Amino acid sequence: MHHKKAFCLPTLLFIAVLQLFFQAEGKEIILFAPHDQPEKHLISYLDQAQKQIYAAVYVLTNKAITKALMRAKKRNVDVQIIVDAATLDHKTHTIEQLKEAEIDIFVYPSTPHHAVNKQQPTHKGIMHHKFALIDNSLWTGSFNWTTSANKYNKENVIISDDISTCTRYKEEFNALKIESINPKRKNKVSHGGNRKKQNRVSFFKSPLQAIKAYFRRTSRPRSND
Repeated sequence: MHHKKAFCLPTLLFIAVLQLFFQAEGKEIILFAPHDQPEKHLISYLDQAQKQIYAAVYVLTNKAITKALMRAKKRNVDVQIIVDAATLDHKTHTIEQLKEAEIDIFVYPSTPHHAVNKQQPTHKGIMHHKFALIDNSLWTGSFNWTTSANKYNKENVIISDDISTCTRYKEEFNALKIESINPKRKNKVSHGGNRKKQNRVSFFKSPLQAIKAYFRRTSRPRSND
């Protein structure tokens, strides 16, 4: 009996150490659109969120995902969304809906290559991320938060709970917030670190003015979908 106990104790300790190791390393889930339907998995994660949803996505026009974000806000989850200015060109009004739900919206004032003129050859580029920190998990990949990405496009998603990976993405999210425009924030948009302020030119003439004007608009007619 004593030999059996002596054998079991080291074995149990070894198993415990292995469990701690794999927990620290984190686990990953991989999805591919359209056959894995990432939308339903994302909505499930959003509906289970208890503390925070910090998302940076190039375009957010998916109405079902928008409603899931609004439900999370009603549960007092800290919801913060960064989108590229390209989202404002779409007619789904998802950003307006999120703003009306008192969700913190940050718009990255991008200037695409084609919008740069000869006098102003520099450009800021676009914010092309598609990631979200949902409590202690990271959602990332090529999957834009649009209906087309879920139904038609060939996209990929990786879901990870690796601590170091999540921390790195949180740093990027915070840096993007500083460079983005929030309608509640009166201070001028920062261009990050030691970057010099650029006089960007697009079809709006000024992305900064265009974004501010967008949020000053009165309520616009929306569909009931």
